[in-house]
Amino acid sequence: MIQKMKKFTFLITKGEYDKFIGAIRELGVVHIEQLQQGATSEKLQETLNLAQRYKSALSNLDYAYESYETENNYSSMPDDVAMGYNKMLEVEQLLEKEISLKHEFDSVESAIKKLELWGEVDWTAVDKLAETGLNMYFFSTPNKLYKAEWSSEYFATPIAEENKKIFFIAFASETPNITAELLDLPKESLCALRSKAEGVMSQIEGVHEKLLAINGEYRNSILAAQLENENDIQLSNVLLSNESLAGDAVKLMIGWTLEEKVKEVSDFLDKEHVYYEVEDPAFEDDVPIKIVNNKFAALFEPILRMYSLPNYHDIDPLPLFAPFFMLFF
Repeated sequence: MIQKMKKFTFLITKGEYDKFIGAIRELGVVHIEQLQQGATSEKLQETLNLAQRYKSALSNLDYAYESYETENNYSSMPDDVAMGYNKMLEVEQLLEKEISLKHEFDSVESAIKKLELWGEVDWTAVDKLAETGLNMYFFSTPNKLYKAEWSSEYFATPIAEENKKIFFIAFASETPNITAELLDLPKESLCALRSKAEGVMSQIEGVHEKLLAINGEYRNSILAAQLENENDIQLSNVLLSNESLAGDAVKLMIGWTLEEKVKEVSDFLDKEHVYYEVEDPAFEDDVPIKIVNNKFAALFEPILRMYSLPNYHDIDPLPLFAPFFMLFF
């Protein structure tokens, strides 16, 4: 009996090709052929780019759901494609804001770390002292390299000791001739920096809360918008140009799998967000043949293969001529 087959059409980018082909063959897709290769049209490229943005937004919402905590309960709103698109844009904006806030937080934390050893420096007093011609300098040096004469010459005063290093201040009208690392400290209050860090962290947590709210209320809308975008691609109408567009080529390909494996293959393609269409073989298609018979008829398959396998749309002649060959020989 000739097994029923299904035809899959795929649209694969050059960067995904090797990984995709290996995975799809493991699922039982065979007779994979390339139909076209080239650059996509502008409209198709826009659709593909938008699909990647939906995928990234949903992935980041998954991460937010798994990583952040909230005391609020968010109920899913009715599916709305237009709202889904807008919320995808909002997710992108929130992620950009989060990156900016994290950079700001790291910068403030770095400034705090530099000042913590020195305590709360009164920069107003330091500036007033400089007006008299006496500047304050901040140094660090390994313990064994610290010299006692710096105290008498530059009023050097140790402030803290950490990791076998001494941190000290010195006073002079010009940069002292001290063989130690001269430190450039932030000219800010330690208290103000800590308050600023708390404010920035509060903003980051606010971004996380908004991501959780979007995931709880509008995830289904984003999924609906993603699906509509994918439905805009009709692979049967795709024509790839020979021009280099967007720096990446794509391949339009076909492959065949057993009808019983369609769900497994489709689930994999949906998970990987690969554009595909599945359909029954056309009469003119060169469909790969898989024959399955009972133990008796299977004994005569080598004889059938000596002639030729039947066309996919023909009947399997093996059950008919197997008895004849058994009697004949």
